[in-house]
Amino acid sequence: MFQRTATIILMIVWMTTIFILSAQPQKESYDLSSKVETRIKKVVPNSVNLFESGKKLGVIFIRKFAHFYLYAGLGFLSILFFRALGLKKSSLLAVLFSYIYACTDEIHQLYVPGREGKISDVGIDMLGVGTGIFLVLMIILFMNVWKKYLKSFMLIIWKYMVK
Repeated sequence: MFQRTATIILMIVWMTTIFILSAQPQKESYDLSSKVETRIKKVVPNSVNLFESGKKLGVIFIRKFAHFYLYAGLGFLSILFFRALGLKKSSLLAVLFSYIYACTDEIHQLYVPGREGKISDVGIDMLGVGTGIFLVLMIILFMNVWKKYLKSFMLIIWKYMVK
């Protein structure tokens, strides 16, 4: 019960963050991306080469990476939520849920001054979703393998201790 509640709260916070960022008018959004670009240049000196080919290119890269990152988080949280509900095909449900949210997010941007909804952004979002879901599945796989290994290891130790 706690896991479900915690996951849904995190999902709502994450989705609200996506909505707020999508609701920013074009100038405000561009300014935020420019600030992020400036901070990256300060923290990662070699990144200057990526951004020097044109200021707009750096901002575009940051914006597209933000799409990927935010939706990777949504994919990660949504599969955890559907798994916590005990639903079969939780991966498929997470993909469908995230796809619908990505589409509605792009529709929402059509009504924000200076912004536009793009199908290509939905594609980037879905790459992020796939990455988030894949990460959860790999963590689960690792944990299952680790449990088996640990159990075998404990049995071997127990055998030697009993002798």
